This record gives sequence, structure tokens and C-alpha cells, in this order.
Amino acid sequence: MKEIVIDWKWAGLLATVSALLLASPSIAKYSAPFRLKTRPTDRTGGELVAKVLKSHNVEWLFTLVGGHISPILVSAKKIGIKVIDVRNEATAVFAADAISRLTGTCGVAVVTAENSKDFDWVQKKNNNNNDKDREGGGISHQKKKKKENDTNNTQSKTKKDRYIKINSERFKKKKILKKKKVKAAMGLGEVKSLKTLNTSEDLTDGTLVVPEEFVEEHKTKSASKYIEFMQKSKKTDHFPIFFDRPKRLPWVVNAYLSYQVQYLFAGAFDTKCDYSPLAVRQAKARQSDVKKIVSVLVQAKKPVLIVGSQALLNAKDKDALKDAVDFLSIPTFLSGMARGLTGKDSRYQVRQNRNQALKECDCVILLGCMVDFRFDYGRSFSKKSKIIAINRSYFDLTNNTDLFWKPYLAVQSDPCQTICDCVAFIHSQPKLLQDYTKQKEGVIASFVTQLKHAEIKKENLNLEKSKEISFSRSDLWGVKSKELINPLFLCRKIDELMSDDSIIIVDGGDFAATAAYVLRPRGPLRWMDPGPFGTLGVGAGFALGAKLANPDAEIWLIWGDGSSGYGLAEIDTFRKFGIGVIAVIGNDACWSQIEREQVPKLGDNVACSLSYCPYELVSQGFGGSGEVVTNNDELDQALARAKEYVKKSRAPYVINAHIGTSDFRQGSISV
Repeated sequence: MKEIVIDWKWAGLLATVSALLLASPSIAKYSAPFRLKTRPTDRTGGELVAKVLKSHNVEWLFTLVGGHISPILVSAKKIGIKVIDVRNEATAVFAADAISRLTGTCGVAVVTAENSKDFDWVQKKNNNNNDKDREGGGISHQKKKKKENDTNNTQSKTKKDRYIKINSERFKKKKILKKKKVKAAMGLGEVKSLKTLNTSEDLTDGTLVVPEEFVEEHKTKSASKYIEFMQKSKKTDHFPIFFDRPKRLPWVVNAYLSYQVQYLFAGAFDTKCDYSPLAVRQAKARQSDVKKIVSVLVQAKKPVLIVGSQALLNAKDKDALKDAVDFLSIPTFLSGMARGLTGKDSRYQVRQNRNQALKECDCVILLGCMVDFRFDYGRSFSKKSKIIAINRSYFDLTNNTDLFWKPYLAVQSDPCQTICDCVAFIHSQPKLLQDYTKQKEGVIASFVTQLKHAEIKKENLNLEKSKEISFSRSDLWGVKSKELINPLFLCRKIDELMSDDSIIIVDGGDFAATAAYVLRPRGPLRWMDPGPFGTLGVGAGFALGAKLANPDAEIWLIWGDGSSGYGLAEIDTFRKFGIGVIAVIGNDACWSQIEREQVPKLGDNVACSLSYCPYELVSQGFGGSGEVVTNNDELDQALARAKEYVKKSRAPYVINAHIGTSDFRQGSISV
């Protein structure tokens, strides 16, 4: 026998190098399965997620419960995070969005997010749950009693092949992990692909299907040892089905799966982690850009400031932004989340005739705005104006440039911080401060007065239009109908009665856009809307998040009757968590914004009609309250009752306001 000699010098060196390599950070994660061990524990990965959320000062977690996210929800609750469960996953996401916008902290939604195809499969399989031939873990032969399988026998005889259904509902995850049965999914070992059914309706929940000849071949053995894995096909709508014999799989597969389990779970709670938030960096304007902006501003005689939602991304800086805009005192137009920035009655904010002002001005500052259809892709600007665009996004800065507009100066930075830097620079230069003060009290003040006069004329016209008689939709088609509430009149009444601490959420098409012209938010971050494209369904989630972030505020949810269908079930959520919301549904029994343009262009209102549904009864059914209002005289008392009920009961109140037609928004883009 040949003697084996070991060189311990080289063996020691090799061991040392191996130890160093295994200890290095880049290799440590791959070597963890060899160094660490998995131990039985009742703890879950949800604890790690909850710790991260807590370190980011998360107060609320919005969810629609699902089994695989339950550990996160339970762990979050244990460490003091309030779990708010809703009826619709979209509501959870919109509520988290509202928290982020209004507080500046992380808004968190934990959802299961099944896609529509999965829901479709669930529906089809639920429709077949009346099958009588399902027995846990066993085989159901067609030789059973005729009265029990008559329907299935008839169906199976119409097919080329006969199929036997084998139930796998009793398989446990722990058992699958222990015996490593998922190896069949890798296509290794003795895996045989079987035929699939021609129609998805033949599948029932938790059931695997195999040809009868396979059962006959292995009828002496338990089916649960062979039926192993069923995987959805990515290329077809059918289920390819596999079976395997785990004992005959190669040892390398067992080794790999053991390593994989160790890699995922070993030492999960032994590793020291830093849960603190990462530093957030935001682009800051260069000093040279700040000087250029100030230089143009001081020389301008007719400047205009347009503030968009992006300027208020940092919620904690809202007061600083308001002070900066107040100091500049140039004609200011607000859009999106910036509505309400300057308060209810600002002496320099202009609400009407923006396009006319843009044609007359000599300087435009776009603060967090994108030049899209709202500015007619740049056609709204005067060729003589110096346009200064300040935006975090390079794409938004350059969108549609060189077609109908071109910025005099494009600054990629945070809009709020940049305008505050400009004001600070003016204050730091006494001579510059003196010159600008003289400018804004002279020619700029004159331009403000000019635009304000034009605004007053437009407001008076709208006031007269709100007094017009308004009829239901049928009046448009020559059918005599009764008089209903004028939508402009309704919005004006809401504006008169809402409190100074109110937050307005609008969710809808025509009615929501009408409210945007009439309602005046009382302060910064007191207005929330769906954005430029009018995404429907945000209302319930926004209202939920707004009330949680501002528990003492009066919440007004301005709902279109079409968009209310996305979130009415959340009335139950509001009741459950004591969320007092005044929901005003502008019920015109129609998708009005679409119909307004579809009928003149295409001559048909197909798919635009709704009904004057009793939405107040839906609210009562979910535990809230409400009433229907059909004429102008009832509005004052109805709105007063809603305010009183919400304040005392801390529950939602729905006003189902039957509104009529109006040509107020004639010509708006919708088709």
C-alpha cells in the first residue's frame, strides 16, 4: 500500500487562505451556508421588515391581508406600527401615497398584488368547486357510484383521453421542504411531462390531473408519492403537469437544494444589521444659476411664476416655500399639490386666464412643472418671454423643447430649495434687495392688478353661470326633465361652508375639474388631486391618509359618481378606524367629461350613461350615514348636518347630490 505524505506547511497555508477568503465580505454571503446553521424558531422575516419601517419613523402600514404577508403585519403591530386594512389594494397604495405627500415620511403599503390572470383562474376554478370526486391525498376512480360521478363521467367520455383527478390540498410546505419535493420543477431526475387538458374550466382548486393509464400502472402505490409539482405555463393558458420520484434524484440536486435553503435562512437573526435610513441626496442649484435667475427676475417687468406639485415634495419645507413666494409677490399660478400654497385670499395669486397671462409676460419661472398638454406643448408661451425651468428631472426640463418652446435657463435641482436660495441671495445683497423691492412695488404690482381685474371679470361670469337652471342628462336628448342642482352652485356652497383647517380631495372627471376652478384650499398641502391625467379611484385612499396624518382636519372628498364606484366599499374602512370624511358625490348619472366631447365628435353617447344610484344607502349599509339632495334649497342644511355628524360620530357621511348639466367646461380635452 502506497504511503500518503501530507505537507503540513502547505496544508496550514491553504487553511489560512481559505479562512481569510471565507471571512471576506464579498465571499461571506456565499460561505454563510457552511458557517451558519438553521435552528428551529418561531420568529419570521417579518420582524426584519418591521424594524426597517420603524427606523424610518413609519406610523401606519396600509394593507389588504394575504397569507404570505401576514408575518410582516403581525411584526409591525407588535412594535407599535398601526396596521390599517382596507377593502382594495389600490386604496392601500393611494393612502400610503397621501401619507408621503402630506408628512414627508415614508408611506408604506403591503399588498399581495395578484394579477388579473390569477383572479381569472380563481374564478374559473371556483366555478368548478362543486365536483364530488375530490378526496384528500387519494385517487378518485370513475368506477365510483354512478350517482356520485355521473356528471364527470359524461364529460370525460367526450374527450379523447380520460382523466383521473388527484387532490393535493393536504401537502404541507414543511413536508415539501423536508423531502425536497420541489426538485421536479428543475426538470431533473425521472420527470415525465404529461398531457394537459384542453380547457382551463376542467381544473378545480387544489387538484392535479393525470392520464388514467398512469394510475393503472402505479395503482399499488400511493399517488401522493408521485404527484409532485404543477407549474403554470408562461406560453399558454393551460397547466403543464409533472410528476417525479424523489428517491431517484441525483445527490447533487439534494446538495444544491440544501445549500439554497441554508443560503436563504441560515443566521438570519444572528447578523447585525443597520436599520437606519439612508441619506437622501437631492440636486442643488449652482450659485451661478441662482445669480442668473435673480438677474432675470430683477429686470423683468411682467414676470409670472407657475408652481407645480414637485415643488412640495419636501412637505417639511412648505412654509419656507410659502414665505419665498410671498416675498417675490409676482403673479402666481398654482397647480396640482401646490394649490392652496398662498392661502385662500392671496393678493398676487391668479386663478383665471393663465394662457392670456403667459402671452403677455416677459419672464416665466416654471417651478416643478412639465411642459405638456397643459401648456399646449409650449405654444402657450410668448416667443419674447425668457423661460426659466427648475425641475428635479432632466426629462421634464427638456420635454418638448425646440418644438414650440426653448428654456432660457434650465436648472436641474429641487424647485423649492432653488427658489428659497434665490430669495436668500436677494436678501444678502442690500443694493439688490432695494432694487427688487422697488420693482415689485412698481411695474410688477401694476401687472398683478391687471391680471386680478381680468380674474374678477371671469369670476363674475362664473358666478352668473352658477345661478343658471340645470337639468338632468335626459334634457340633452330632448326629453323633458326636472330641475337639479347646478354643479357650480354646489361647489360654491361647499367653499362657503368648509373650515379653515379643511383638506380637499378631488376624485373624478367633470365634477372634480369644476371643483378645481371654484374651491379655494385654505393653506399649503390642503389640496389633493389625481394629477394631470385624472387617474380615477384615488379618493378613498387619499382621504384615509389625509385624515390619519391630520386627525383634527376637516376632510372633504369631492367624488364624481363614476369614480366613487372605485372606493365606496372603503366607507367600511372609515367607520372601522374612526375616519370622519364628508363625501360629496356629484351624481349626474354620466361619465360627463367623456360624453361632452364624444357626442359632438362621434354622434353617440354609447358607454357614457350611468344611473342616479342611491349612494347614500350604500354608505348606510357600510356603517356610515348620508342623504340624497336634489335641489339647491336643500344644500345648506345637508352640508351642515354632514359637518356635525362627522365631528361627533367620527364616521363618514355621504351627500348624494343630484346635479344637472352645465356647459362650464365646454371644450375641455377628453377624447
